[in-house]
Amino acid sequence: MKRMLTGEELEKHAQRLGVDTSGVSFTKRGKSGKAPDHEIQRRVIDAERAARESKLWILALISAVTVFISTATALIAVFVALRPVHIAALKAVVHAQMDCCRPVSEITAGNGDNVVTGLAVDQSHNKIYMANGSSSSVLQCYNFDGSLCGTFASGLKDAYGLALEDNMQYIWVASSLSGLLERFNVSGTPNTPVETLNIARDAGQPYPHDVAVDSSSNVYGVAGTNLVKYIPGQNGHVVGPIKNLGGVGNEAVAVINGRVYVGFNSGHDSLIRVFDSATLSELTNVQIGPWPSGNIPVGITVYSGKIYVSFSSSSNSWYGVYNETGDGIKTPLRWNEVYHCGGYNEVKSIGIEGSEGLVLLAVKFGGKVLKLTPCQADLFNKK
Repeated sequence: MKRMLTGEELEKHAQRLGVDTSGVSFTKRGKSGKAPDHEIQRRVIDAERAARESKLWILALISAVTVFISTATALIAVFVALRPVHIAALKAVVHAQMDCCRPVSEITAGNGDNVVTGLAVDQSHNKIYMANGSSSSVLQCYNFDGSLCGTFASGLKDAYGLALEDNMQYIWVASSLSGLLERFNVSGTPNTPVETLNIARDAGQPYPHDVAVDSSSNVYGVAGTNLVKYIPGQNGHVVGPIKNLGGVGNEAVAVINGRVYVGFNSGHDSLIRVFDSATLSELTNVQIGPWPSGNIPVGITVYSGKIYVSFSSSSNSWYGVYNETGDGIKTPLRWNEVYHCGGYNEVKSIGIEGSEGLVLLAVKFGGKVLKLTPCQADLFNKK
């Protein structure tokens, strides 16, 4: 197992790669102008991965051509062998595989910054909330048909994660650069949060990346290597359990049915880790395969008994589907349920448009939300 560098050794390695080491680190003596080790480690991993990917495109092209020829040969053989009654079923399987990552439509961000980092879905009112922009983000609402239905927050500091409360009246925003979790009334006064939680102070680490809220209005945030729970109090939420998860970063969190799901990266492997929502004690975890190790899941949502997870590098993206069960996570589904979506530049959040059964992917660089036809597991797994 490759040793993760720390301290001066890590900083020198980052400088050799041209990686920015600046940021805000909280120490016993106050703030430091250098980012914490786990943040620099994450940036180094991204830089090393980008360097590898830049050298592998020829191999990928050769592999793709080989797979295409093999698939075509197999399909011809099956076509010859199958009776006519089975041809329609064969076409359905091939069509589903082709459409896993083909958008049926898309919503382009309306603020002109060409960056989308977060999304949340209001299934009851057919609305999608999007965080648009980088260092200064705008929170906007779109109807399922793509029309703009409102802008109610601007000037947010790198808003990554969004989470709607069950009543769909309030939305939580994780702002990475400000270190805050902010609560907005979607029909209230624009740009005025009704509650603010300082997760950078409470977790001892800046850069919160995602937020989730359960049916009891408990709020869960991930920042750096920590998972933090906030419990409703008499005058707003108060700090509950704080769980140090280790690893190099946790950028995705979801909660449902008393379970908290966290997308986790150890520095070598990517996992879904499942925690009890009351105590934050770990219940189970599962390695996410066949996605490349050393990369961080960036989006997670649970809908209708399925866990949807998104992952991306600088030039390629994936999303995976897993079974959600009462005791955590069932054995991961077959490899055909992890779908490679090439050509999208850094996918972030993932959601579901329930009325049409579409998978929603927020594309950070490109400024849009893609609507994809979901692939059906039973088609792939038939013998």
